Amino acid sequence: MFLLKFIRIIRKKSFLHDILYIFLATRIAIFFLALFFIGFSNVDRNITLYDAFSQWDGQWYLKVATEGYHWNGPYTQANVAFFPLYPLTAKILSLATHNLELSFLIVSNVSYFIFLIFLYKITNFFYDRETSIRTVWYLSIFPLSFIFSIFYNESLFLMMVAGAIYFAYKKRWSVAVLFAILGALARGAGLVLLPTLLFYYFKSSKKYKFSELIQILMIPVGIMLFSIYLWFKVGDFLAYIHILKAWKILYQNPLITIASTFELIKILPKYNYFTALSIFDLIILVFLFILLILSYKRLPKELFLFSILIFIFYISKSWDPTFFYPMGSTNRYLFEAFPLFLTLAKLGKNKFIDVSYVAFSLIFLGILSLSFFSGKWVF
Repeated sequence: MFLLKFIRIIRKKSFLHDILYIFLATRIAIFFLALFFIGFSNVDRNITLYDAFSQWDGQWYLKVATEGYHWNGPYTQANVAFFPLYPLTAKILSLATHNLELSFLIVSNVSYFIFLIFLYKITNFFYDRETSIRTVWYLSIFPLSFIFSIFYNESLFLMMVAGAIYFAYKKRWSVAVLFAILGALARGAGLVLLPTLLFYYFKSSKKYKFSELIQILMIPVGIMLFSIYLWFKVGDFLAYIHILKAWKILYQNPLITIASTFELIKILPKYNYFTALSIFDLIILVFLFILLILSYKRLPKELFLFSILIFIFYISKSWDPTFFYPMGSTNRYLFEAFPLFLTLAKLGKNKFIDVSYVAFSLIFLGILSLSFFSGKWVF
């Protein structure tokens, strides 16, 4: 019954056809990469499809869902570093599916599809249908976009963030704030929605309502609820911050991080895996930073503000180079500045830019997906 109703909606909304095609094409391709190349570089491993999709941080989210939160102080790695909305949603869904791992896959992929709908609608407020679809396409083939289908919380987080922005544009502030609160409950970066929505509210409203302002100021409630829970559970209000010491994560001048990455490239053998990864990370960082600069006059001010706040939130985050390579995860976090893809889609009207980006992205999406499913660290 639900499936038939969904098909009817798709038929009535022509733009949903295109979004669904992009979603299915990219997600099925990623699924088959995992299916056919599990253990490609480690043939002695005996792992399942679920194992391939739940590597690295995915295992921590599974532990939250199965064991609850725990920690042994700030210098021992523990799952308090991982925000609760994603594992909680999967846990609730598993009551119906009776399969927690399947539930994680469903939450990730359904959230991503809904995010693409919000992304299209946000873009369509300002640009034509062609540019809106191109935005969805470009983001879906970005080299790191396979992250939206694995056991990571990016898809759920971006669904909440994009939903908050979309409903703010529709002036449905109570719904927008609810999405924003949930976004902050999914990832700490959700807090950047507070200045973003405040800026847009003052920009777009001719008459200010105290009740609407109070609602917007409630956005930090999500992260506050998590903090209060951790206080009672593990005795530390800011355990999710203090635990970063266990991963040797530093906050420093991003120029130092970039310099450390260049030093690492000099020290490591020319054809070392982490040499290639560090070079690739620098290329993606430069690419996203150029998009950020080009977005200043091309994006609505509130979307540019959101993007630059995401950069500020993450760009100073670095791994201790004595522990791991400095830029690990940086570009995955910066990828959350999704309005930059509106700018890229506008630039993509140029055929050379379009073909170059699509070719580069598809090649490296395949390479990085294969590397991840083969058990390597890629972000």
